[in-house]
Amino acid sequence: MSVGVNDPEVDAILERARIDTDVQRRSRDYQELERRLLYEEYAMIPLWHLKSYFVSQPYVHGFQLNPVFVYDYKTVWKDVQ
Repeated sequence: MSVGVNDPEVDAILERARIDTDVQRRSRDYQELERRLLYEEYAMIPLWHLKSYFVSQPYVHGFQLNPVFVYDYKTVWKDVQ
């Protein structure tokens, strides 16, 4: 699948991530690709908007909405009561 991105740096990071056996390095590479493509180069432009609702409790912290509905729950935490 292709979205028409032609960036040698992105290609190099993607190829490195595909062959790297170190899980942490591979994860960092994919996070870098996500940051570049979705937040810097805007490789994906939404054509419509889905109305969504999210609820939370006052003791839940760190949840961040994401425009493409991909969530990283590593930053979410809750107060110990």
